[in-house]
Amino acid sequence: MKGLKPVSRRHDDSLSRVGWEQFEALVAGYYRSQGFQVEHVGTGETGRDSDGGVDLKLRRGESYILVQCKRWTAMKVPHNAVHELLGIMVNQGATGAILITSGEFTKAAIEAASRQRDFKLIDGHELRVMLGPVPDSALDSLARWRAPAPKMAGKAASGLGRAMVAKLVIAGLFLVFVVLVAQYLQSVILSLPAAVEPRPGTLTQVAERSTPVISPTVQVDADTCQELIDKPSGTYIDHCASGKAPQPLSEAQLREQQRRADAAMKVIADSTPEL
Repeated sequence: MKGLKPVSRRHDDSLSRVGWEQFEALVAGYYRSQGFQVEHVGTGETGRDSDGGVDLKLRRGESYILVQCKRWTAMKVPHNAVHELLGIMVNQGATGAILITSGEFTKAAIEAASRQRDFKLIDGHELRVMLGPVPDSALDSLARWRAPAPKMAGKAASGLGRAMVAKLVIAGLFLVFVVLVAQYLQSVILSLPAAVEPRPGTLTQVAERSTPVISPTVQVDADTCQELIDKPSGTYIDHCASGKAPQPLSEAQLREQQRRADAAMKVIADSTPEL
């Protein structure tokens, strides 16, 4: 990088090969082990494009300390980084600040930090003493745990996001349509009249009541009231006989009925010239 000075000694260990998000996570884990309440606000945790100059916020008792992590292995961290973190510390009312690198600081950076009582620098050598040996297997696990989602170009990401939202909206509307159709069909089916089934014996009873019992001389209604009718003349003999079965008529009774019928017909014929 232009204007920066190369380190005097490059480390070749597992810590020098970690990614910046793993580097932040290692430092955060160390301070948690020291009893600090750690708020990880760096891009390695939040996935934001910018961390605002602060990666960790440490709290313990009345202490409020800001930490900025620089995973620099080839170049020295300049004094500008010190001044930037110092300004943030003042603006946020923090009680202290720590600037950490996996490599080295420039002489100007060390001098600028030394003039501040509550400002501390931790270079690569001191950091390795703090963390102790970091095995590659631990870094691999940390990488899988902290692996950030790949970022797409702004326009492509926004276009894909709009397409996914549109598909979700269409799918939701289709589901609502299916539910409404199902409810409508159910209401139609429920509103159909149920098939009317005759009660057992009803039609049989009606048929029996509507069919008169006929004898040679008597027509009998099968209900409680039996009406005796003279078959030749059609005149009523007894409007409501008892429920007993009618007795056959004798020859004399038949002749008397015939006489009465003939007399009745003669009276009708005399009173009705048209006949």
